[in-house]
Amino acid sequence: MSALYAAYVIIIYMGEILTNTKTNDKAIRKELIKTLLELNDTLGVVQELEVARGRVRADVVRLSNCDIHAYEIKSDLDTLRRLPRQIRYYNEVFSTVTLVVGIDHVVEALYIIPDWWGVIVAELNGTKLRLSPIRQEQRNTHTNYEVMSDLLRRHELVKVLSAYGVSGSRHSMSKQKLIQETQQEISKESLVEQLAGALLARKERLALNLQVTL
Repeated sequence: MSALYAAYVIIIYMGEILTNTKTNDKAIRKELIKTLLELNDTLGVVQELEVARGRVRADVVRLSNCDIHAYEIKSDLDTLRRLPRQIRYYNEVFSTVTLVVGIDHVVEALYIIPDWWGVIVAELNGTKLRLSPIRQEQRNTHTNYEVMSDLLRRHELVKVLSAYGVSGSRHSMSKQKLIQETQQEISKESLVEQLAGALLARKERLALNLQVTL
C-alpha cells in the first residue's frame, strides 16, 4: 500500500467518523415525534405541512385544542439558508414555534430567529440522540388570520361556518369569500381549534385510505 493511498484511506475513515457524530433530520424527527406524542394534550402530529400555499413546509406540527405548534428541524447536516424565509411564513400561521437545531448551528440560529421562538438543541451522546430544551417558546401575538384560514380547504371552511351556526348557502362561494366570512364570524382563538381539528381529520383520513389500499 502506497503512502498516498494510505493517507487517502485515513481521510475517508476520519470523514465517516465525523459524519457519524453529526445529527441528521431523520433521527431528530423520529425522536421529536416520539416525545411529542407522549405529551398528555397532544391530539396528533402532522409532518411536512404546506404553509402559504406551498411556499414553505413545516417539518413537524403538534396539534392540541388550543395550539398549533410548529417545529422546524435544522440538523448539523442542514444549512440555515432557508430559515429567514421560513420564519416569515411561520410567524403568520403558528401559535407557537420551536427550532430544533443541531449543536453546530445553535449559535448562528439564535441570531436569526425571533425571541419568542423556543429552541431545542439536538446532539449525539455517543450513539444516543439527546434533545435538550434551552429556551421555552412563547405565544405568537402576530398571526395573520387570513393566512391561517387559508390552510383550511374550501369544504373545511364551509364545515367550520356551519359548526358555528352561520346560516346561508355557500356552494357557489369562492374560497376567498369563505375566508372573509370566517374572519367576520369566528375569533382567532376558535379558528385555531377548528384548524387543529381539520388537520387531525386529514391525517386520520389519509391513514384510513392507506389501510384500505394495503
